[in-house]
Amino acid sequence: MNINIIIKEIKKRSVWQVIGIYLVAGWGAFEAITSLTKTAGLPEWFPAGSLAILILFLPVVIAVSLLRDSDEERPLVASKTIDANDNVKSDIEINLDRSINWKPAFFTGAGIMIMLSILSMIFLPNEENIESDESSDLASMETISEKKSEYVSIKFSTIPNESNIIYSSLSDQLDIQKTINTNDKELKLIPGNYQFKISSNGYNSLIYIQEIIEDEVRNVNIVLTQDSVANIDMVYVEKGFLSADSSGLMIDEFKIDKNEVTNNDFMKFVSSGGYGNASLWKVKDSNLINEFIDETRLPGPRNWSGSIYPEGTDNKPVSNISWYEADAYCKWQGKKLPTFRQWWRAAIGDEEYSYPWGNSDISIEKRANFDTQRAWDVKNNVLGSSKYGAYDMAGNVAEWSNIEVEGANSAAILGGSWQDSSYIFDINVKENLPLKFNSNNIGFRCAI
Repeated sequence: MNINIIIKEIKKRSVWQVIGIYLVAGWGAFEAITSLTKTAGLPEWFPAGSLAILILFLPVVIAVSLLRDSDEERPLVASKTIDANDNVKSDIEINLDRSINWKPAFFTGAGIMIMLSILSMIFLPNEENIESDESSDLASMETISEKKSEYVSIKFSTIPNESNIIYSSLSDQLDIQKTINTNDKELKLIPGNYQFKISSNGYNSLIYIQEIIEDEVRNVNIVLTQDSVANIDMVYVEKGFLSADSSGLMIDEFKIDKNEVTNNDFMKFVSSGGYGNASLWKVKDSNLINEFIDETRLPGPRNWSGSIYPEGTDNKPVSNISWYEADAYCKWQGKKLPTFRQWWRAAIGDEEYSYPWGNSDISIEKRANFDTQRAWDVKNNVLGSSKYGAYDMAGNVAEWSNIEVEGANSAAILGGSWQDSSYIFDINVKENLPLKFNSNNIGFRCAI
């Protein structure tokens, strides 16, 4: 761009025209920069810095508009004449050179703009997820929440007390937007979906999703399970009740598997001779165990062959098993099947939730496996977790619960499966099936 042409164009117009054009153009540039700051992730100070440059350049532009071409300029002239009365008369004609040194001013301003651009590129935050324990990040997120007219105060009480908290805000598509690492147990959060990770040395980490709702104060009690063989892949559920349970019975604390039992897990039970260990089985008729065989008439789930699960299904939830087989496996593990109330306590706690994670059905296909063709792999599906860190309780495979009365011939399956619609996940939907029944959409998990 030829600067001389711009200067000549400016000098053709009046000062007021120049000021008007500059203000309109400057306003347009400022709006464009402000918009880019929001959409392109430029630093928040960038619009203010640009506005300062525009203001600094205004006097330069006005000065340029006052210049005249050199042929219009006249040198300083002084003359002296003597009139008839010998009086000295001085005629002084002055024409000041109005030119200014605009090039240094222009290049200084341009240099400042270039420096601002370079600094923005250097210090521009990475769009990827970050984990930072710096107080500035925490203050930034909390400052944003405090500007909201509605926010949630959430207070954590953890065992052990020195637990660390990492929380991430999620988009409507459940993608992580920003992650904060903190030891602070009192947080103020904008309503929305969050992922929390609570951890401490020597304990199993707890990772779960929570929907934060407006106008509520949350007191969250977290108890981490110790890192031991007995607690592998188990989560703790505190003592409490079910809001949907009209009996109001308190449910004692317990632990439950965070995932459904997989084919690979069940294979260890089969290989260890679990089907031949009579002490594990509640069947009244010993001949009934002989019915629990695979396609090759060997012990195992009905869809297995040669006591081996189908190829490529090692991480699928085990299915095609009766209540007896699920119960025997849990006993082999030193555990038991969860009761109806325990299962629902682990799924929704004492909340009146439609799903384990809350009431939102946005992006439900990422959270729960409903209305599909088959079960999906057991893979620590955090997006569909309950607040206790239990995964896939809604959908995937329906799960056997323990018998409610000793000697009963049926037990309830809970949570719905991949064959069902999401409305099946309802504490009031209770389907009791014969203990020897099996299906490719029914599995289980254990409790202790």
